[in-house]
Amino acid sequence: MEAFTVAGSALRHAGATPAAAPAPAAEAPLGAGLVAAPAPPSSASVAAAMAAAGSAVLAAGRRTRKTQRERRLARQAAPPRPAAAAAFCGSRAAAPAEVCTSLRAETSVEDGGKAAEGAPASAAIADVVGWYNLQWKGGAFEVCFRPVGTFFCPKFQAPATWQMEGNVIRVDWSKFGKYQLTFDPASKHMEGHAVPENKGDDNNWRKADFVRPLSAEELALIGDGAGSEWNFEWSGGKFPVQFKADGYNHFKCDDFPAHAHWDWDQQKELVTIHWGQYGTYEMKINGVEKTMEGAAKGKPEEWRKAKLLRNLTGNKAVEHCEHH
Repeated sequence: MEAFTVAGSALRHAGATPAAAPAPAAEAPLGAGLVAAPAPPSSASVAAAMAAAGSAVLAAGRRTRKTQRERRLARQAAPPRPAAAAAFCGSRAAAPAEVCTSLRAETSVEDGGKAAEGAPASAAIADVVGWYNLQWKGGAFEVCFRPVGTFFCPKFQAPATWQMEGNVIRVDWSKFGKYQLTFDPASKHMEGHAVPENKGDDNNWRKADFVRPLSAEELALIGDGAGSEWNFEWSGGKFPVQFKADGYNHFKCDDFPAHAHWDWDQQKELVTIHWGQYGTYEMKINGVEKTMEGAAKGKPEEWRKAKLLRNLTGNKAVEHCEHH
């Protein structure tokens, strides 16, 4: 824009009429009171103006290219921004907690926001997801805060959910009660109480300490939080099965229906399918390839294989089980 302004100014100056010299006496017949027409600009002045305009355009172009080059080099020199996962920084479970923390910090700087000095950091759902050791007066046991708000406890199974507001976590554990816990993102420690709070009751307090994140094998089963569907194979053919990530770890197969469940052993890295009248199966999962291989328990000749088809769609419906 600057170049065109300079060029236009140069051209206007080239075409401006210089002070007119007195007309010769021979040209007086134009008539009394008439002024002689201005002389047209010379070709030399027009050429000079054009040259000045061209120089201004070239100079502005060089400045623009220099600015663009400096911005590009600045972007290249900046540290790479971690990939969003979705998943795991909002409703999705796949992103590690440290990635989500980094993304939140970058966003805060970019937006010009600044946390109050000494104020506790705000947590995200991805920061909470994982296994915890839940403690109370009566003992301790492991619980899992799964993606999309499913709460699971192997020892005390029930249709259960959790939700988060700020750093406050509320757990609805069905027949086992409701709880409110305050989460510290730095230490991943929780402290709180059963609802309603009763400071005079020694059974009311609850604490939880982080044990481990969800493994790649668990995430292959849990998917985005609702579970997963696999193509199950044996010597007699193939058919779809579902590993539900509800409060009971239901296992579902429309071709061979039964009241069935699955459980995951982290130490053995083994998923066991309790398929009612169809038997029990132990499977090893490849979390990267999203495949599994195994056999009927105690019968290695009765092989089974499976490959992931899709992640199940998450929903807020709580699945009840009449067998529990």
